Amino acid sequence: MEAEKQIIYELDMAQLSQELKFVTYHDGEIALVDRIVKEKHLHPLHLHPYVVVICTQGSCSFNFNGQRLNFREGQVVLTAPDSTLTDYDMSDDFMGKAICFSSEIIHSLLGPKIGQWNLFVYDQKIHNMELPEALKEQYLCYYQLLRYKMKHPEGSNRVEAMRSVIRGMLLDICSVMDTLQSNISDEESYGKVLFNKFLQQLTKSEIKHQPVSHYADLLSITPKYLSKLCSKYSAKTASEWIRQYTKEDIRFHLCHTNLTLKEVCERTGFKNLSFFVTYVRKQFGMTPMEIRSQN
Repeated sequence: MEAEKQIIYELDMAQLSQELKFVTYHDGEIALVDRIVKEKHLHPLHLHPYVVVICTQGSCSFNFNGQRLNFREGQVVLTAPDSTLTDYDMSDDFMGKAICFSSEIIHSLLGPKIGQWNLFVYDQKIHNMELPEALKEQYLCYYQLLRYKMKHPEGSNRVEAMRSVIRGMLLDICSVMDTLQSNISDEESYGKVLFNKFLQQLTKSEIKHQPVSHYADLLSITPKYLSKLCSKYSAKTASEWIRQYTKEDIRFHLCHTNLTLKEVCERTGFKNLSFFVTYVRKQFGMTPMEIRSQN
């Protein structure tokens, strides 16, 4: 008789406010989970957003993308999108807090640091980071500040202020990544090295909107092989990576510069304004001017 198939719940940013009991803030791109505790029926999850979880008390272990991960007080777990979480074993006193991010907001908040973030997250897939005591306290201060801002929503710049606080927290996490990366073995597979080089090329390219073949040629490999490597190490194709970086370049120029639409079109590698507007409408669900007016 076949074993009963385990049901895994899909959890994306849109579902967070419905699926979790303790979501204290949710704006479609960022969600704060104020209190994670031991429960009898905690569902196996397939997580679509990035998630940063800190254990504030007790301990927990679970299967994360097929590996057993132990998690205790003072540690932070950083997960990439499309991670699977099953078979929890929590201590009775376990407590934690989490912040969930869409891929788009991570890219927007980190700006030039996104290359470092991507290399770290997609190299390791699972990250259990030991926070120094001072940084643990600082992380909790960030969290309390965000909760305060939520309870006092006065002011027209509330969302922007909250995201500035979160950006500061992410940059501090990047500092921990720097320390951890210096301890990672230099013995990496050839495929992983190529994937890292692709992200580096994409990050530093002035015009990201290029065909996959352009980046494959820079690495002296075929476009098919590059997409295979991207799917293996990040669960995204090369085209999806290029599209994400292109979108954030467009968003930056529309929201943070005074360039005309024609200049933004040229700066981001589009041949004509009509195609640029069509691309933006398809990717963002709104026109370039609507994006600019919202910011």
